[in-house]
Amino acid sequence: KHTPAKPRLRLLFPLSRTAVSHHVNTLEQAGMLVPTKRGREVFYTLNLELAFSAMAQFKDYAKQMLAEVNGTP
Repeated sequence: KHTPAKPRLRLLFPLSRTAVSHHVNTLEQAGMLVPTKRGREVFYTLNLELAFSAMAQFKDYAKQMLAEVNGTP
């Protein structure tokens, strides 16, 4: 049996219920999390296409920052 995401996240991270809700809502608004309502509970699925795109952009940014720190173009 699956449990809703927000209570599980509170077990993983030392955040208040309000903070978890805020971050989940922000990720949902950005399209990173896709909600599915089952009765009174909401379950979230990671938008993998968007997540991989964001990781690729972050990787490119990190490479650029590293090159600047190392003084290479």
